Amino acid sequence: MINDYKEGRTITDNLLVSYVEEAKNINGGAFLKLKFQDVSGTIQGKKWKVEADDNKILSIGKIVEITGEIVSYHGVLEIKVERVKEVQGNIHLADYQKSAPLSKEFMLNYIYEKINTFKNDKLKLLVTTILEDHKNEFSLFPAAVSVHHEYISGLLHHTYSMLKLGYALKELYPILDIDLLASGIICHDIGKTYELSDGLLTTYTTEGSLLGHISIMASLIEKYADKLNIEGEEILLLRHMILAHHGKQEYGSPVTPATLEAEVLYLIDYTDSKINIYSKVLSEINEGEFTNRIAFLDSQRIYKPKK
Repeated sequence: MINDYKEGRTITDNLLVSYVEEAKNINGGAFLKLKFQDVSGTIQGKKWKVEADDNKILSIGKIVEITGEIVSYHGVLEIKVERVKEVQGNIHLADYQKSAPLSKEFMLNYIYEKINTFKNDKLKLLVTTILEDHKNEFSLFPAAVSVHHEYISGLLHHTYSMLKLGYALKELYPILDIDLLASGIICHDIGKTYELSDGLLTTYTTEGSLLGHISIMASLIEKYADKLNIEGEEILLLRHMILAHHGKQEYGSPVTPATLEAEVLYLIDYTDSKINIYSKVLSEINEGEFTNRIAFLDSQRIYKPKK
């Protein structure tokens, strides 16, 4: 498993190719920048000697036998690839991709249990119908291509974690409209089932690239409300929450939060995504070490304390 790799070890393993880019070295020669994964994690790689068949063998989405040495580059392990070989036989991509730490059934049951406690019948009907119509994709898709919760059922795991935070905050702050907040949490990223391609080696769809999950979901709420003949201010408030859940316009939100529940949705989303990023990068280094600069953490180097 990738998470068992140690510096100086020579490996010959079957890995999933998730990224390939041809680059030039300082002398103008070509080399390949690579990324591999299995169910335990991901690792970067470089192949300094490019051979004729490499572009055919090393293509995204293929399982490839990799022979190489584990080296450390700026404190991060990567594979110095020596040889690559095609793998024959039946291959199941899901065997090479990380999944959420909790079962789909457990997380979905929790979400439905919370919906069933709603006192607002309009929101209960709306959210239940939307979730039912998107349940299969919602249960499988990651929450992002590469930033956070980028694994099978990552979208569901992200939503589950946020919902747990939302109900904990309701205990501390009774002023919160928990039905509205929970509705915003459950619906806020369902638009990603249109924005992203699928749950395996995810890419952006044309619709996702042109519209984005925020505008897609805001339109879906309006569409479902019309279909179900649901009217009322809560529909407007829920659409506002979706449009504002990235918090700032420079982060992709068309509007900024103008209600308490919209602000709290943004804060919960931000908190859960950042903790997931921290968890991922800290799992890749040893105690007493710093990471490289992490783009999605404001280019900060993160330290892993000694226990």
